[in-house]
Amino acid sequence: MMTDGRMLVAGGSNAQATTIFNPFTNTWVKGSLLNVARGYNSNTLMPNGKVFTFGGSWSGDLTLPKPAEVSAGGSRGWVPAGRGSSHCRPL
Repeated sequence: MMTDGRMLVAGGSNAQATTIFNPFTNTWVKGSLLNVARGYNSNTLMPNGKVFTFGGSWSGDLTLPKPAEVSAGGSRGWVPAGRGSSHCRPL
């Protein structure tokens, strides 16, 4: 759950898609696309209110790393999490 009460869903039928659910208005809106297709990834809310996503399997080229990403806020999409994140590879 995000700091404002909305919920972010990443992946699904389009593994790069994100969708945001607003429980106060009972509506879904499209979010920014992830840079890396992911399935079964993990998301966590960081203290600054941004979402950190990492890992994943089955989606995209399984021989390539799946670097972690952080939401850039608003409509600015997702950015690489930083140094070392490119070393995350599927098992």
